[in-house]
Amino acid sequence: MADLIDGQELSCRLRHKVGHGYWQASCTLNGQDIAATQVQAGWAKAEPDMTDEYIEQEAQARAAGLGIWRPE
Repeated sequence: MADLIDGQELSCRLRHKVGHGYWQASCTLNGQDIAATQVQAGWAKAEPDMTDEYIEQEAQARAAGLGIWRPE
């Protein structure tokens, strides 16, 4: 993640409040969805109870054995 951002400025937009005062936000870097990038690389999980946006990306990362889905 640090290599991806590398000192650049993220653009984040609050989406909605999720329990106990926390907010869900959507962040982009040069128009690229940072959460989607993490999920596609296998370094983040989709949260279907919060949004269904990243389910397909997680399935693809799992099938490819990327990131946290690498076989041991």
